Amino acid sequence: MPLKKLILLLIIILTVGLMFSGCAKEEPPFTPETESNPEDDPANDDPSNIIQMLNNINAENESGPLDFWWNYSGNSNEYISTWASNYYVSSNHSLKINCISSISDINSLGFWAQTINSNIPIGKQLTLKAIIKIENVIGDGVSIAIRGDDTTFPSDMAEVFSTTEGQVNINGTKDWTEYGVVLDNVPSNIKSITVYLILLYNTTGTAYFDDITLTYIE
Repeated sequence: MPLKKLILLLIIILTVGLMFSGCAKEEPPFTPETESNPEDDPANDDPSNIIQMLNNINAENESGPLDFWWNYSGNSNEYISTWASNYYVSSNHSLKINCISSISDINSLGFWAQTINSNIPIGKQLTLKAIIKIENVIGDGVSIAIRGDDTTFPSDMAEVFSTTEGQVNINGTKDWTEYGVVLDNVPSNIKSITVYLILLYNTTGTAYFDDITLTYIE
């Protein structure tokens, strides 16, 4: 093919290519969808709307038994619950649970708990949050939970119950991480609310809990 014809053909191909590229639609950048969340309500941004229910949330007060918190050490005392000063998020202490040898018994677990039996926010949504550090946790792991009873202290079966167990995997070794669980509604017959910080049955290792809050929107 003569050189002039070859050059003319290349110019035509280049011109057509530029026309199509100039007309191509520019794709917008990908933006992931965001699920709606009740806590995203702008009204909730006002701290004055948030009511915090728990006492001694950073585990600092102690007079005899740790103020406001009580614990359970399993059916055979295989879980050791202590007031720890070696790891903490704020102030100087945290709540610790340790188990060296677990028992495969659903009723044998270790926990810290606090019960509220006054000013119960009937009809409100409750949010429990805790910052947790875990070391060599093996087995069913760690959970946090909210319980509501029609008595002034937890007794028999709970009327309402919400937990991270089976929903969030908290095991292994991990530095301080915040976890949360929501109880959607407090029924009118509830007389007490109890929160639990749990090292579950069939689990070994160590868990630390700090900056524990139970809140609702007024």
